[in-house]
Amino acid sequence: MELTDEVVDDFVDAFSEVQKIEEDFAQQLDETEDQAEAQSIHQEAQEKMVEAVEGTGMNVEEYNEVAMALQGDPERLEEVIERTQDRK
Repeated sequence: MELTDEVVDDFVDAFSEVQKIEEDFAQQLDETEDQAEAQSIHQEAQEKMVEAVEGTGMNVEEYNEVAMALQGDPERLEEVIERTQDRK
């Protein structure tokens, strides 16, 4: 997958949303000891993450491809990390 500026922009949008969702649901998971409830929380988090990714115009497969491609491009990865931190 080619890491064009447009693809990276969409990925940063999706990644930022996914991070927020992970943080929100991590707290809920920490607060429950009920295994069934934990499973339900995890499932809801997964659904929200998929919605966040798809809301940027990407699908989950493309999102994962970009994530993998970034691992092989340290400069682009650093850019994504910095841009994501700017949004917090």
